[in-house]
Amino acid sequence: MGACSSKDNKVPTKTPPARPADAPVGILKPFHMQVVVKNKDEVIEKKAGWLAGGVAGLLISDEMFSDKVAAKLEAMLPPKIQEAAGIEMTCRHKSTQGSTFTMEMAVVGYDMAGIAKAAFKLDDEKAQTFKAAFEQVTPCLVNMDMKEKAESVHDGVSMKVRRGVMSKLEVVLPAKLEESAGLKADVVVPELKSEPEPAKAEQPTTADVGLSDPMYFTAVINDKKALFENIKNKKEEKEGESSKLMAFACKVGSHLPDSVLAEVVERILQSKIPGKLEEKAGIQSECEALNDSGFDKNVDVKLVVKSFDRTKLLTVAKGEKFAAAFADLWAALQAMADCGVATVADKMVAINQQIAVKVREGVKKKFVEALEKEMCATVTARD
Repeated sequence: MGACSSKDNKVPTKTPPARPADAPVGILKPFHMQVVVKNKDEVIEKKAGWLAGGVAGLLISDEMFSDKVAAKLEAMLPPKIQEAAGIEMTCRHKSTQGSTFTMEMAVVGYDMAGIAKAAFKLDDEKAQTFKAAFEQVTPCLVNMDMKEKAESVHDGVSMKVRRGVMSKLEVVLPAKLEESAGLKADVVVPELKSEPEPAKAEQPTTADVGLSDPMYFTAVINDKKALFENIKNKKEEKEGESSKLMAFACKVGSHLPDSVLAEVVERILQSKIPGKLEEKAGIQSECEALNDSGFDKNVDVKLVVKSFDRTKLLTVAKGEKFAAAFADLWAALQAMADCGVATVADKMVAINQQIAVKVREGVKKKFVEALEKEMCATVTARD
């Protein structure tokens, strides 16, 4: 160990000058990298690598040697990281104590193509496709009035980029230092332990826009005779047993037995309502009355959606702008998934779930409107 080593003479901790006022500001909060040099004397003796020119033949303290390494890393790390992963960084020597020095680092920006290549092992063409598709996600979400989700997507990616850099530095930098300069060092990023890892959102298991569960309604028939007259006036009513039943119902009116009323209602639910929902909202459905013990004016109804036209349904539920934006979003996500990024499929399911409640309410509204018109009733959703 050199005569001026910190083991022989304690030297106060060195703090480099503060960051210049015009230095780049990270888009995320900075993190710190602590480097512990383990073989200073060996490196000096061998005049190894890029450290040799500045330290060979000198008797220097641990602090001086650490400062030399820190200065090299300040200059070398940002361009190396940008070249390898498309991530723009700042790197500043913050302090030195003996053989340990601390660097303050921050993510200034990143190129999504570079991230895709590094994180998902994509070739140049697929990485550019992924980048172009990813850049469509935010405007699509904004057009869907989901600005907060767009911000969440951006923040989530940025936080993953930041944590990914921290993790890589701990693992890769020691090997690179030894390979290029024969320098053995331990590298620790304290924030990896002090900051909780970003929680992984639980992904829903259904991709059917929240329509897989049955919906239940209660219809209160306001005027039986008006109901039957309404049926009689429908030109689309086919001749046959159904027509005869409806004609009988119209004649009897409010004195119709419950058994016949139940059959009339059941035929409306089976033949009229599904057709209306498909015409207006692209929904193929089945609905039935649940009054096993008969009823007078109150009818309990179950609606089950079998399939649907996504664009038409979203247009009805949320409007043309939302539906068009969702179609563009879906195309962008599909393009990302086609690049081989498996996690995008989970995101597609999650986004489906994000709009599930609103779409479900839209379906309820259209069903209530159709049922009230066909049955001359007041209809209320029960769930």
